[in-house]
Amino acid sequence: MTASESWVAALDEFEARLELCEAVLELGTDASVPAGFEPPALAGPVPEPQRGRAHALLDRAAEIDRRLTAERDRIRADLAGRPRRPDTTPRGKARFETLA
Repeated sequence: MTASESWVAALDEFEARLELCEAVLELGTDASVPAGFEPPALAGPVPEPQRGRAHALLDRAAEIDRRLTAERDRIRADLAGRPRRPDTTPRGKARFETLA
């Protein structure tokens, strides 16, 4: 596999992760956002033919990050506005009785 092909594969994987994140945002599912993308250790910089795509994917990732942060903040504000349940934790020593 050439260096260029390795970068194409890495960018393909990055794009697939971005698509999963976008699907979670669009569908509003309870699915977890995929773990952060760790680029493989590739020799050298991104080859010239893939640089435009790489920059576009980075811009897309920044937008997804912005949307995820906004959604997190929206959920946090929603939860903060809800009444809290009273603390029903018993105070003092716990006692357990058993029947033999």
